[in-house]
Amino acid sequence: MEFTSYKVIVVTEAEDGVLRQIAKNMGWQVVEHPNISGRYSGATSAGLFPALLAGIKIDDLAAGITSGYRYKKQAYGLAKYYFDQERDGKSEVYISCYSWLLTNFRTLIVQLMHESVCKEGCGQTFYFSEAPESQHHTNQRFFGGKKNVIGTFIITREWFDLSAGRHGDEKIAVPQKIADLKLKGLELKKLNNISYQQALLAEYTGTKKEADRLKIPNITLELTEITEETVGELLAFWQLVAFYSALLHDVDPFNEPAVESSKNITIEEIKKL
Repeated sequence: MEFTSYKVIVVTEAEDGVLRQIAKNMGWQVVEHPNISGRYSGATSAGLFPALLAGIKIDDLAAGITSGYRYKKQAYGLAKYYFDQERDGKSEVYISCYSWLLTNFRTLIVQLMHESVCKEGCGQTFYFSEAPESQHHTNQRFFGGKKNVIGTFIITREWFDLSAGRHGDEKIAVPQKIADLKLKGLELKKLNNISYQQALLAEYTGTKKEADRLKIPNITLELTEITEETVGELLAFWQLVAFYSALLHDVDPFNEPAVESSKNITIEEIKKL
């Protein structure tokens, strides 16, 4: 059996931290990380260096982040919308994303909003689901569960063919032998030559219209396309939303005091082993 040996590089900012000591003792290279809370560090070495290793054009990503910080008015507007809805009893925010390329924003958005805002007994619970798979599970909660939830849809108008490294427009092909079959009164032939992106946006439209019919508050964030720059803009935008949300709740947007106690208990439990 053969094992591949990879070079280890550590990103850290604490001069006397254990991670830096490990790197020093192991002879690993250290990339300096500025003293910025992890959830706001997307534009620093902590975010850009791994992105570089993944083959992302970090100059474009960084330019997008800079551009995204200009959307202060829009970010404050969304933060204020969440804040007002919370005061009206909407304690949960359901985020449904209609692009699998943006699915990993789930962890960033949840971390930003929970760590920045949920303090001193305030703040909303955020949960995220990839669409259209969400139609089979979380949409049931959204439409049929407690009326304490609001929706946030993230969509993109242009489909991106990641495997080809270009924007594409793959279309549905319906074999002639099944073209006349019907699904809820729709002949399958109607699907022929419709792009997958059109079908995905139809799923979004159906979900939004049902939310509107049920009078469930909802809002849509739309990207015209997915590129390094627009992803950077979206990252910066959510950082601003979290920051303004914390200020509206009159809490510190940069700390997370409630998690320290459980971490300390964990250390004490390990000492007993």
